[in-house]
Amino acid sequence: MNIYSSSTFYQPISDHLPDLKGDIKAQFGKNIRRIDRFIQLSMLGAGRCIGDIALPEKTGLYMTSVNGSLSNAFSVLREIYVDKQPPMPLSFVNTVSNAACFYVAKQFGIQANNMFVTRDHFGLESALKLGWLDLMNERVEMALVGAVAQCAEPLAVHRKRLKVANDADMGEGSHWYLMAKSLDGCDPVAILHGLNEYIALDDLVTKLPSNLDGIALGFGVPVEAEQLLSAKAMQVKRWHPELAYYEFTTGYAVTELLSQPQFKGKRWCHIDANPSGQYSVVDIERC
Repeated sequence: MNIYSSSTFYQPISDHLPDLKGDIKAQFGKNIRRIDRFIQLSMLGAGRCIGDIALPEKTGLYMTSVNGSLSNAFSVLREIYVDKQPPMPLSFVNTVSNAACFYVAKQFGIQANNMFVTRDHFGLESALKLGWLDLMNERVEMALVGAVAQCAEPLAVHRKRLKVANDADMGEGSHWYLMAKSLDGCDPVAILHGLNEYIALDDLVTKLPSNLDGIALGFGVPVEAEQLLSAKAMQVKRWHPELAYYEFTTGYAVTELLSQPQFKGKRWCHIDANPSGQYSVVDIERC
């Protein structure tokens, strides 16, 4: 499967959440009202990925997030349970995570399949697979796939929510990809050779292709697995261990593999693991 574009909107969070209204206005040339932070992150990432590409009529949208619109959900719950007031109607509607899908589809004229998937681990891999399957079955001509993670205040509570250290650096990000079998007038930036999720380490090692140039390891891969995988590629390395933590650091790594010049013509796998010892693999070859 071909990938024609990718984008990343990432920022570390120090002590407060920076406002995104200026980013929205700079990118779209206008203010977009009645959208929360999660929708803002979604639209910023999707807009950067699409750029000037003319989307086919049958373009599908596939989004994923672990926690969705956290700050808006907290605001609505506070209005109901603390203030004893009914929430603002649009705020209440936007607590549904696929509200972001609606705004992205409306902004970019997407009218085919529109899906939102959530899970604690391997969410990006799942969304990519959904887009891949619809493309293979010719239900869509192009798949726009996005993974969005929003940080929420207070940061101390957010760290506990994500089960990271009390002093961990926190971040947020929005990572997007355009996939298709072919696209008139455009050359692909990469080939997505395969996706695997929830596989055991032994199976992973035997199934990895023999011609890999490198393996990028996610935060979840333990040291013993890193040692085992070191024999499977010319380079095996942790991907930006200094990166501020958020749920889709996989998206950051995959986008770098698709955009940095040193990976041109190379085949890499990104591998991550969940706490249960199951692994995921994204197999990409740069064109």
